Amino acid sequence: MIPRYLPAVGLSDALRLYASSSNGNTAHQARFVPDTASWHPYAFERARHGLTTWLRTLSRGRDGRVLVSAQICPAVREAIAAAGLTPSFIDVDAAYPSPSPSQFAAALSGEVAAVIVAPMYGYIQDDWNTLATLVGATPLCVDMAQGLLLDDRLAVLLARADAVLYSFSLGKGLDVGGGLLFARTPLPNTGPMDRAPRARMSVVAAGLAWRALVASGLYRACVPLIERQIDRDQHGHSGTPVAPPRDPARHLSDWTARVDAFARDVGRARDRARSIGALPSVRAGCRDVDTFCNDGGATHLRQVLRLREAARRPRVLETLRRLGIDCAPAGEPLPSSVAASNTFPNAARFASDAIRFPFLGRLREEEQARVERALEAAIG
Repeated sequence: MIPRYLPAVGLSDALRLYASSSNGNTAHQARFVPDTASWHPYAFERARHGLTTWLRTLSRGRDGRVLVSAQICPAVREAIAAAGLTPSFIDVDAAYPSPSPSQFAAALSGEVAAVIVAPMYGYIQDDWNTLATLVGATPLCVDMAQGLLLDDRLAVLLARADAVLYSFSLGKGLDVGGGLLFARTPLPNTGPMDRAPRARMSVVAAGLAWRALVASGLYRACVPLIERQIDRDQHGHSGTPVAPPRDPARHLSDWTARVDAFARDVGRARDRARSIGALPSVRAGCRDVDTFCNDGGATHLRQVLRLREAARRPRVLETLRRLGIDCAPAGEPLPSSVAASNTFPNAARFASDAIRFPFLGRLREEEQARVERALEAAIG
């Protein structure tokens, strides 16, 4: 079975993480934020801990609401709650799995504690100038956990943001573990000694085990176990936020060393997404094909297709899996509410008709051909 995601890790990563040395070159920071002189970088064991730590620094004079997409990783919702704040959800737009700039702007009525903008699956709209202007003094966090290399599209928000968050855990592109937070103002130094190197080592070990399952042919049998582990990882805010490391430049060096390789993967993913978007069955059976296949600014961290008829999704998924393509329904669980589907109709529609496929940038040519043949059979 072609895995949904193939980690880009090897034994050399394990050795490098232990042997990495300090590098104070601030050019490393420039790979993640503009104007590096005005940012304070912090490494965390988990990105969610960095988000919670930043949220706890916000003024409690506001009403405690944090504007965030209705389609968001449960870890973000729980990080907001752990900071003593309340998520205020916004429906996604008609095509993308995230709210549009105008939807965020419309939700800014009244005083809110913070706004979090987060690309989902490597897709995001462009032209954020209006929101960057209207957000005023409201604290803004750009959550780039699934948005690495989308900095050009979000440049105006990154320049205005009060915090920028990255996650490098398994499945996020770099696959070396840990979280990276840039904050405009220094964070309080609370928490135990930095455990990020050990946490990153465990992620590399998990990535090596994942690749071994694929190489041995045992991956298909382990898919249910992998999905249960992913679900456990998304839920629960276990662990204490980790104090900033004594030498954050070392962590920046570890992460940025992988960015160029990931950029090459993204280039392949974009070319292959266009190839999928040209398939007759995809053009006929899927909606928003240009958004998910022909948007040259997306990274396709999770390749997404949306069926025109949501009722067909179970059968399409069954056929694709039988043909050896590991895929799953796309979309995060909606906020728990009896009227969630009425309150967030676009998010509910996305969660009912979208499918996420393997990251195309790490497939071999013959695997890409298999994916395209399987799509023709399953959708056509």
